[in-house]
Amino acid sequence: MAPDPFLQNGCIEAGAPRNLVNHGLWVKTTHNMMSKRLGLLIATTGYADSQLPAVPGGSTHISDLADVLRSPKIGGFSLTVLIDPTLETARSAITAILTGRQPDDLVLLYVLGHCIRQTGDALFLALRETTRLDLENTAIPAAFLQQQLTEIAAKSQIIILDSLLGSVVSTETPLHRDSPLNVRLNFCVPNRHQPPRRQ
Repeated sequence: MAPDPFLQNGCIEAGAPRNLVNHGLWVKTTHNMMSKRLGLLIATTGYADSQLPAVPGGSTHISDLADVLRSPKIGGFSLTVLIDPTLETARSAITAILTGRQPDDLVLLYVLGHCIRQTGDALFLALRETTRLDLENTAIPAAFLQQQLTEIAAKSQIIILDSLLGSVVSTETPLHRDSPLNVRLNFCVPNRHQPPRRQ
């Protein structure tokens, strides 16, 4: 059986379709049944910052997705689902799911909510307590995920951002909301446990 391109790519850019369940992606995946399938689903549906709109239906959507991923006939994932977690809880959960993995494990991280662009291609994952005036201390920087993904031993990694993209204009670097954004630069990073791909 040919390798599944979904697993090979390992990264889906922002704007992934909400109805992933209906696209048959999980049905088609091929994986060593002796390994683990682990997933972390994070949904933020409301925000303390009035400039970040709520995400209606977010909790229902992620619960439906979790049901499909857990199904032995479809996903077979062991999941952790967080709805409106605190910054500390979300960071701890990300570290936990990416730590101690084996090379044959499949790890899925799915984030629903706002993704805030600061300057250039620097991204932050917004949580309920996030304020756009203090992203470093109230949101999860993509740099944190980069470091975690660099160290993870699992060869199969899937990162899905089901997000609304906001922007923060810096006084030093003017940034336009519609300017091109390199999502891969933030999340598709080389892994020290894996040999470099041939060109």
